[in-house]
Formats: sequence, C-alpha cells, structure tokens
Amino acid sequence: MSANGASPSSNGLRPEDFAELLEVHGAALLRYLRRMVGHRELAEDLLQDTFVSAFAHRGEARAGTVRAWLFTIAGNRARNALRDERWALPHSGIVCERLESPAASPPTPEQETLRLELGERLTQALQLLPQERREAVILRDIEGLPYADIAHIVGGTEGAARVRVHRAREQLQGLLGPYLSAADPERER
Repeated sequence: MSANGASPSSNGLRPEDFAELLEVHGAALLRYLRRMVGHRELAEDLLQDTFVSAFAHRGEARAGTVRAWLFTIAGNRARNALRDERWALPHSGIVCERLESPAASPPTPEQETLRLELGERLTQALQLLPQERREAVILRDIEGLPYADIAHIVGGTEGAARVRVHRAREQLQGLLGPYLSAADPERER
C-alpha cells in the first residue's frame, strides 16, 4: 500500500491492508466524525462501523481514491446517525485541535484559556451550520481535503463543494465575528 493509503492494484484492498489504513487515516476520520456528530463516543462507534463496512466492501476500493472512499463511508455513517433521533447534537465538548499551529514557546495561561474558549465557540458554531455546509467546511478547512475529494464524498460537483465551503465560512464568520471582535480589539480598526 502507498503512503496515501492507496492499494497498489486497482482490484481493491487486501485484508492485511486494514491495519495500515487505520494507522494512516484513523485519526483524521475520527476528527471528522467527532465534528460531524458532536459526540465523542458516537464518533468512535462510527469509526468502527466505517472500517467494518470498508472491510466488507474492500473490493470496491480503487487505487488513488482510498482516502476519499473512507471519508465517504464515514460521512454516510455520520449522516445516518444524525437522522437518528437518539443522538442530539451537544453544543459543547469538542475542542478544535487545529486552531493554531504549534507555537515556538508554550502558550501563556491566558492564551491557552482564549484558545480553548475559541475552540468551544467554534464547535458550537459548527453545530449550528446546516449538515451539508458543516461537512464540507470540516473536510476542507480541518481535514485539508481537496475540493475534488469533497465533491466525491458528499456526492456533488467540485463547484458545489466550493460553494458549500464558502457559504459555511461566511456563516461561521457571522457566528464568530462578535466574539472575535471582542477578543481582538485590533480587529476593529
């Protein structure tokens, strides 16, 4: 298997490829699922379901598309869970790990508090977005997937994926704008 998780053949994945797939893609899939459903335990269950389904349908995987294929399966699992009334989306809990790049020196307690609070506010704002926008912006801005992969995962065109991400960013800016302005007086100038 290659570094991007693609099988060397176009005839699907071998059973022995799955340990490496979990190692290479498991953390990103779990982050994506946690942000989609807003519940850690559910995201962990959905990750397991994703890999069980991927294993069962491993013959469908194609070289060069394994990552997008796994995100597609995970996204389908998340959308199904969100339709299930038993799971209400909480408005707190997940802290955004990628808000800042690692600093050269450790953050001060005040900086860490602000980072955690912003992460909490971002999590709350993400949960307020319509599911299709939330999914697109998570895949693009948090997981770093290209628009072509996002289109494949959400079942649309690349242009539609770009529009969803753009609208999600605008909506997030509107939701977080007052908080960011209050937290950064320089921004008002």
